Amino acid sequence: MSLDTLRDTLPAYAKDISLNLSSLAAETVLSDQQKWGAFVASAYALGQPDVVRAAEASAVAAGLSAEALTAAKAAAAIMGMNNVYAHISQVRR
Repeated sequence: MSLDTLRDTLPAYAKDISLNLSSLAAETVLSDQQKWGAFVASAYALGQPDVVRAAEASAVAAGLSAEALTAAKAAAAIMGMNNVYAHISQVRR
């Protein structure tokens, strides 16, 4: 699945994610490992199984290492945990 196809499958409420994916694809400072890791972490954070499968397959095909794939999954888990904690912190106020 191409990045444009992926962006087209995102729901309207995910417009910011779509824009950020375009920005990340055009990024020139990050290495390919870092970019693909960010794509995979973002896919996991989004939580759409089709998007996760497509991102992982594209990342592996582009040469993402097994270590970087594991790190991307861990980053997504931490992002999710931080989002839950931030939400709970706001609710308590």
